[in-house]
Amino acid sequence: MSDNVQWVKVFATADPIEAGIVKSMLNEHGIPTIEMNKQDSVYVVIGELELLVPKGHADEAHLLILSLKFGGD
Repeated sequence: MSDNVQWVKVFATADPIEAGIVKSMLNEHGIPTIEMNKQDSVYVVIGELELLVPKGHADEAHLLILSLKFGGD
């Protein structure tokens, strides 16, 4: 990957299982992801896990996430 890729946040959750499901789905569709853990190390209920994708994939990622959340195709 290029060093000058602009990464944008497309998803955030406090649930690591949900983050893993979304990340796997994006990767299966060829969309590279970075997971940023912004949860507190002691109180994991504080903060979120954020998924970032390259800016050029953001629209496709949003559509895939919406289809996952609402059961669409």
